[in-house]
Amino acid sequence: MYQYASAPPPGSGGEWGANAAGSGPGSPGGPGGPGGAGGPGGTGGKSNRTGLFIAIGVAVVVVVLLVVLAANLLFGGDEPGGTTDPTPEPTHTTEEVTEEPTEDPTDEPTDEETTDEPADPATGTGDYEYLAVGDPALIADTGGEPVVEVRLLQVERDWQADDANAILCDEPEGEFVAMEFEFTTLPALADYSEGTYSFVGFELGMLDTSGNKIADLSALSGLFCLDSSQTPPPEMEPGEVYTGWALVDAPREPSAVIWEPWLDFSGTQPTYAWELADY
Repeated sequence: MYQYASAPPPGSGGEWGANAAGSGPGSPGGPGGPGGAGGPGGTGGKSNRTGLFIAIGVAVVVVVLLVVLAANLLFGGDEPGGTTDPTPEPTHTTEEVTEEPTEDPTDEPTDEETTDEPADPATGTGDYEYLAVGDPALIADTGGEPVVEVRLLQVERDWQADDANAILCDEPEGEFVAMEFEFTTLPALADYSEGTYSFVGFELGMLDTSGNKIADLSALSGLFCLDSSQTPPPEMEPGEVYTGWALVDAPREPSAVIWEPWLDFSGTQPTYAWELADY
């Protein structure tokens, strides 16, 4: 028969007593007991949660500061925390300028009458040298020496052709003005050109009532209205006096007859004019 040893009584020494006396878990000095290593739910877990809470709080503060800084940059100005001064709007002031009446008198009409008096024919006006009745227009050679004197003897306005020449004479555009000239050839004519002078009518012109040259004047329209007995001879010898008529068609009212030396190669001869009012 087998014999079993009996367990020692509580509080006795030996292996059983040692285990019972506090070597197991939960006993003083054991795991989880007072004075032992911290187990689950001990003081070590509480310390770790406190550090986590502090880190989360710091992160929240940083995020809030970043949000405030971004909002300030977007809506508060160029610099954080800075204020922007509003730009003053320009103001426009309009001053009304009023002209006050002055006591100084303006240009008042005067009782003096101004009349346009005709220029003295002896002095001439503009580009024309006006001649009185009987004064000659001089025709000079290339050296400026006179060779012929031309005088206007009479003028016939609204001239009509006689029956003998009426067939060949055309109707004027305005009116025919007939003029009788006197040609006095001087001895110096003998040394001029071929020693003779010929009058062809190109020298004649007219001024209108405004003093302007009539550009569309025709000296050839009356070429067939005069016969050879009425016109100057084709060649005039030196030292003689000749007379003859010339005819022009004036398209509008003339005021003066002009003599323009169209063969003036010296450029020194003036253009002469006779007032029709003197004839």
